[in-house]
Amino acid sequence: MPYITSYERDGIKKGIVLGRQEEKRSSILAVCKARQLSLTEEHRQRIEDCTDVDRLEAWHTRAVLADSADEIFAED
Repeated sequence: MPYITSYERDGIKKGIVLGRQEEKRSSILAVCKARQLSLTEEHRQRIEDCTDVDRLEAWHTRAVLADSADEIFAED
Protein backbone atom coordinates (compact mmCIF):
# COMPACT_ATOMS: atom_id res chain seq x y z
CA MET A 1 0.00 0.00 0.00
CA PRO A 2 1.57 3.32 -1.05
CA TYR A 3 2.30 5.99 1.51
CA ILE A 4 0.00 9.00 1.33
CA THR A 5 1.25 12.27 2.77
CA SER A 6 -0.97 14.52 4.87
CA TYR A 7 -1.00 16.99 1.95
CA GLU A 8 -2.28 14.30 -0.37
CA ARG A 9 -4.87 13.19 2.20
CA ASP A 10 -6.09 16.79 2.57
CA GLY A 11 -6.26 17.11 -1.21
CA ILE A 12 -8.31 13.94 -1.49
CA LYS A 13 -10.72 15.15 1.19
CA LYS A 14 -11.07 18.52 -0.50
CA GLY A 15 -11.73 16.83 -3.83
CA ILE A 16 -14.46 14.69 -2.29
CA VAL A 17 -16.13 17.75 -0.74
CA LEU A 18 -15.94 19.67 -4.03
CA GLY A 19 -17.44 16.69 -5.84
CA ARG A 20 -20.33 16.48 -3.37
CA GLN A 21 -20.99 20.21 -3.74
CA GLU A 22 -21.08 19.98 -7.53
CA GLU A 23 -23.35 16.92 -7.46
CA LYS A 24 -25.82 18.70 -5.16
CA ARG A 25 -25.81 21.79 -7.38
CA SER A 26 -26.46 19.68 -10.47
CA SER A 27 -29.25 17.80 -8.71
CA ILE A 28 -31.01 21.01 -7.67
CA LEU A 29 -30.86 22.36 -11.22
CA ALA A 30 -32.07 19.05 -12.67
CA VAL A 31 -35.04 18.88 -10.29
CA CYS A 32 -35.99 22.47 -11.04
CA LYS A 33 -35.80 21.80 -14.76
CA ALA A 34 -37.84 18.59 -14.52
CA ARG A 35 -40.47 20.29 -12.38
CA GLN A 36 -40.45 23.39 -14.61
CA LEU A 37 -39.56 25.70 -11.72
CA SER A 38 -38.26 28.93 -13.24
CA LEU A 39 -34.98 29.95 -11.66
CA THR A 40 -33.84 33.54 -11.89
CA GLU A 41 -30.20 34.41 -12.46
CA GLU A 42 -30.06 35.32 -8.75
CA HIS A 43 -31.33 31.84 -7.81
CA ARG A 44 -28.77 30.20 -10.08
CA GLN A 45 -25.98 32.33 -8.64
CA ARG A 46 -26.96 31.41 -5.07
CA ILE A 47 -26.80 27.73 -6.00
CA GLU A 48 -23.43 28.12 -7.74
CA ASP A 49 -21.93 30.19 -4.90
CA CYS A 50 -23.05 27.90 -2.08
CA THR A 51 -20.32 25.70 -0.56
CA ASP A 52 -22.38 24.32 2.34
CA VAL A 53 -23.37 20.74 1.44
CA ASP A 54 -26.07 20.66 4.14
CA ARG A 55 -27.67 23.82 2.76
CA LEU A 56 -27.49 22.44 -0.79
CA GLU A 57 -29.17 19.25 0.43
CA ALA A 58 -31.94 21.30 2.09
CA TRP A 59 -32.46 23.27 -1.13
CA HIS A 60 -32.62 20.00 -3.07
CA THR A 61 -35.31 18.65 -0.77
CA ARG A 62 -37.26 21.90 -1.06
CA ALA A 63 -36.91 21.83 -4.85
CA VAL A 64 -38.61 18.43 -4.89
CA LEU A 65 -41.55 19.78 -2.87
CA ALA A 66 -41.78 23.46 -3.85
CA ASP A 67 -44.52 25.02 -5.94
CA SER A 68 -42.20 27.85 -7.01
CA ALA A 69 -38.48 28.55 -7.14
CA ASP A 70 -38.83 31.21 -4.45
CA GLU A 71 -39.98 28.52 -1.99
CA ILE A 72 -36.63 26.75 -2.33
CA PHE A 73 -34.83 29.70 -0.75
CA ALA A 74 -37.65 31.05 1.47
CA GLU A 75 -36.21 29.88 4.80
CA ASP A 76 -32.69 31.22 4.21
